[in-house]
Amino acid sequence: MKLSKHLQNLPFQRIYYMTFIMFFCGFIGKSSGENQGGNAPGKDTAYVHELLKLSRESHHQSRIREQLGLADQAFALSDSLGYTKGKGYALIQKGIAYRELGDKVKAVHHLTEADKIFTLINDQEGKARAYLVMANAYDRAGEYDHAVEFALKALAGSESIHDSSGMASSFSTLGVLHFRRGDLELAGKYYNNAILILTKTKRKIALANIYNNLGALWRDRQDDKKALSYFQHAASINFEEKNYTELWTNYTNMGVSHERLKEFHRARELHQKSIAICRSSDFRQGLATSYLNLASTYFSSGDLAMSTVYLDSSLKIAKELKNHMVLQSIYFALSEVAHASGKDDKAYHYFKLFSIEKDSVFNQEKNDKIDRLQTAFESEKKDRQIELLHKDQALKNSALEQQRTISYATAFGLLAVLGFSSALIVAYRSKHKTNRQLLTANNLIEEKSKILEEKNKDITDSITYAKTIQEAILPKRGLFSKFDDHFVLFQPRDIVSGDFYFITHLENEIILAAADCTGHGVPGAFMSLIGNELLQRSIEKKISDPASILLELNSGIRSALQQQGEPVARDGMDLAIGVFDLSTMQLRTAAAHRPVYIVRNNVLTEIKPDKISIGHQPTEEVRFSTTYYHLQKGDWIYFTSDGYADQFGGSEQKKLLSKNLRNLLITHSREEGEMQKVGLLQAFSNWKGHEEQIDDVMIIGVRV
Repeated sequence: MKLSKHLQNLPFQRIYYMTFIMFFCGFIGKSSGENQGGNAPGKDTAYVHELLKLSRESHHQSRIREQLGLADQAFALSDSLGYTKGKGYALIQKGIAYRELGDKVKAVHHLTEADKIFTLINDQEGKARAYLVMANAYDRAGEYDHAVEFALKALAGSESIHDSSGMASSFSTLGVLHFRRGDLELAGKYYNNAILILTKTKRKIALANIYNNLGALWRDRQDDKKALSYFQHAASINFEEKNYTELWTNYTNMGVSHERLKEFHRARELHQKSIAICRSSDFRQGLATSYLNLASTYFSSGDLAMSTVYLDSSLKIAKELKNHMVLQSIYFALSEVAHASGKDDKAYHYFKLFSIEKDSVFNQEKNDKIDRLQTAFESEKKDRQIELLHKDQALKNSALEQQRTISYATAFGLLAVLGFSSALIVAYRSKHKTNRQLLTANNLIEEKSKILEEKNKDITDSITYAKTIQEAILPKRGLFSKFDDHFVLFQPRDIVSGDFYFITHLENEIILAAADCTGHGVPGAFMSLIGNELLQRSIEKKISDPASILLELNSGIRSALQQQGEPVARDGMDLAIGVFDLSTMQLRTAAAHRPVYIVRNNVLTEIKPDKISIGHQPTEEVRFSTTYYHLQKGDWIYFTSDGYADQFGGSEQKKLLSKNLRNLLITHSREEGEMQKVGLLQAFSNWKGHEEQIDDVMIIGVRV
């Protein structure tokens, strides 16, 4: 019996190979010392900021005792200066240090005191960051219900002040926590939310954490080679940035993957590297986990004696730290070793201890609490958005009246100015009276402008809620599971999108479509809803020929928008649709103004579209053609809207163009799907620079 095999069968076993993968101090560090201001400005507070900066640097280099000492100095100096904010951020650094040292009680104490300070001075950013470190501290202790509670508080706080860094940190932490619970879909959603933010900020250490977490996701899906590519990418970034606090996690994750691939010598090398880092920084929690993983490699290779030695070392530390999550894995491992040694009485003893520890970490009550917390967070958020939607109708009714009032006020102001000029000619004494009239008019204009600004904000908030509705209609990622790999790059220009994608399974075939509707924002979003519904109807009619589906769409769009009889309609969509038969490796495509790209061995083939848009001509005058293409294993097939290629940017402020998009697809086709998505987002962001995004952006990639 294999130790690693049995641990894989446990719903809580992920601690075995990535117990502490979410060290988010790269996210947290930025706020604790830079440009904080406060109630005691001057060179003395600048010295506080410098101490906090040095404390963060010591943390990244795994000098935790040094980090704690510098945080103590920053707190003492802030206290003597009456610098309240400095005390709060010093307490966060102390909380982080005690978290690394495995002292949850002290960590939570200091973070709770920090929360009180930030509440007193109404510093929402500080509160959110204290909550996030609190979540990580509870995570280390295996108290996941508390960890989720504080991570959601951190997310809500960061969203309330539009702090993208804090939001990315919270998304990442929540992704890890739900991964531990086995909810991979929700974990992936949170990771993707974090990546969207981090690719814009170009924060390497933060991205390394996400790569590490994505590696854990792929390992959970039994793809260790793909997992290793993510772990290695994370390790190279952390090594380059000298971020040793995170590097040990990468090494231990890589070690577990090599063990699962039966590459035991390489696995032991990596676990020894992880142990060396944890010893140098006195990181006892990480040391317990690394000893446990090293014991597993010896067990898997048949060396029960060495496995027992390292399990005993791990057990001693875990007991001191009272870490129930690590303890349950150790007891299970000891049970397996005892059984393999023929000592079934000991095996039964250790298994009972394992069961006790398991129940203390994941029981139904705690899982229910986590579900309630998640549901309450989403419900509260939706309630606020629904309230805005109720206001929306009243806003629409009053918007025209508000505009009319402002126009009247403006006209009145102009008349007052004319009256003032005439009065100057007729008599100087009317000057003061006319001035008073003009002032009244200007005040009215300003007041109405403020009202309109507030109404516009409410409308924007309503549209933001509409985004959640549109996202709910888009296909679930599980529908892509029959492809070997895939990614979805979906980035609206104006909150809601005129682009949409569609995927469904019809008998033995997969139907995938990517559509670019007329316009963007709210008009485009309405068109996308119509297009999605019409595609659903086509599938219900069992239509599987791509050209016939496009004809059905054309007829449906013209009927829905009451455009019959018009030779050319203004509203419609461009769309490419593919029908995949993976048993015969055949792809049938039809396209209206949107090409389909296929990359095989770094060579791109473009399937040209028909030069007709959906909805622009009567159906009896439209002819779409179906193209047949034989696929090979490893081919990447891409569907796109025109937003990526049409983006202005670069040194000459020109369009990116389709040829450059094609080159990017060829370059990134060598990578895994999620890495392609990250690379394409980075290239888009670099090209766009400071220019505004001009259209919705969508690229769908699937590998057969």
